[in-house]
Amino acid sequence: PLGRAPGTDMRTAMALRSTDPNAFMDQLEQLRGHLGEGHRGIRAIPGAHTQPEIWMLGSTDGGARIAGALGMPFAFAHHFHPQYTEPALAVYREAFRPSEDCERPRVIIAAGVIVGDDDADAARLALPAGVSMLRLRQGRPAPVPSVESAEALVAGLGPQERAVVDEVVARMITGGPRRVESELLELIERTGADELMITANVVDPRLRIRGLEHIAAAFGDAATPAGMHAAAT
Repeated sequence: PLGRAPGTDMRTAMALRSTDPNAFMDQLEQLRGHLGEGHRGIRAIPGAHTQPEIWMLGSTDGGARIAGALGMPFAFAHHFHPQYTEPALAVYREAFRPSEDCERPRVIIAAGVIVGDDDADAARLALPAGVSMLRLRQGRPAPVPSVESAEALVAGLGPQERAVVDEVVARMITGGPRRVESELLELIERTGADELMITANVVDPRLRIRGLEHIAAAFGDAATPAGMHAAAT
């Protein structure tokens, strides 16, 4: 997916691109040309003529509007701004104009999902992500802490700091296997998503894999909604 946001502050964006960061549309058209049948006689190597599918990534309605107007599929960062998901998708679908590459609106929902043995266990597993974001906002980025370290840190936080952690955790879908399955199915129903893209920010790789296995089992062929793409890798 291609993101419209600069991914950094404006000065850094200017330095990296050596141009106005608002020139995104021109850059997008150039990229589509290079990845298509060629642009001004230039072919992108390796991979010429492979025609990779380009998705627009967004977390607000800005990218949604561009994706719709250009007839591109749209991936929404639900794990960043879940409150904007449905409004952005409404903008995308309203603005959508069929294109050669995309005849109908197509949507990926990217969601943060943490599965534990039960709801309480999942809440514990989610704490390190909240603490990591708190440190980042405080200008003190550091490796994601263990669950035990995160619990100790959270216990000593003031109300404002704890609110940041809680807000980050609230963006995610957390819980035991049945709760998570229910919430994901409800998310699909609300958004009409064609595909889910799941990120599981769990420090312990064994627990991360176990959680993904729970999700894969829940969304096997028999459980997957009609027309919904579900795959585990």
